[in-house]
Amino acid sequence: MKLSHIICSRNRAAQLEVTLTKIDPTSPPRHDVELVLVDNASEDRTLEVMEAYAQQFPTVTRVLHTDRVGKCIALNAGVLASSGELIVFTDDDCYLGENFYDALLKDFDPAQYQYGTGQLLLFDPTDDKRIAIHAIAQKSIIAPYSLLPTGAIHGANMFFLRSVFKRIGNFSEDLGPGTQFHCEDIEFAARASLAGFTGVLLPSAIVYHHHRRKPGSAESDAALRGYDFGRGAYYAIGLSHGLNEFWRHWASLSWSNGPMSKALAAQLEREFRGAADYLKHYVEKNHSS
Repeated sequence: MKLSHIICSRNRAAQLEVTLTKIDPTSPPRHDVELVLVDNASEDRTLEVMEAYAQQFPTVTRVLHTDRVGKCIALNAGVLASSGELIVFTDDDCYLGENFYDALLKDFDPAQYQYGTGQLLLFDPTDDKRIAIHAIAQKSIIAPYSLLPTGAIHGANMFFLRSVFKRIGNFSEDLGPGTQFHCEDIEFAARASLAGFTGVLLPSAIVYHHHRRKPGSAESDAALRGYDFGRGAYYAIGLSHGLNEFWRHWASLSWSNGPMSKALAAQLEREFRGAADYLKHYVEKNHSS
């Protein structure tokens, strides 16, 4: 099974350079893997870094450039240009675990499941453990038609069969970095689940996240607030499509579990703001008349 590995980056040339040096250059050709690098309208050396890597490994690397800002714009360009049956996505601050491709191709069975996520672990143990980490104790199945909670799938280590894109379309360009609503990964996975596809959590496919945000830092606090905002937007997306179970799921995770603490109230305020802003965006886009 041919695998396409897509990495998108914007204005993070130095970080991307480190990430690319950590890919074993013998691994992609050994496993029929193509590496698709997408520069998302960068204003630094990002495209230059990608092209230098492609010159070094021309048989396995493709480089693309998008003029419009938006992670999902870049993701969709990468998918369109790729040729693999299994499409893998990792971020530009994530390092593949040892034998990542071996583990994924060994444990991913397209006859049983069509999308999934692997482990996302901290590279630097001093980084904030609350930021985009997903430890998986054992392999488990996500049943089709499941309503996926936020955090179930992480864009920094996720994979989909091409058949999923053919059925449900592309990533929503209204979502993700470059927009207000950072929930593009879980929204796409939820669409796959609700279309009847089966998912899998694979502990053997490990990626190490080097996000560099320290506990108590302004960057870490901003990321956590962004998670709350994106969570609310994600639930509002479900509601905008008439999926009332999103509301019940949201309630069961949030305010129906006893007296509300100050911290939970603040979290819910951000989630409601994310939901309200998304619904405003939805109305303006779809009902402008």
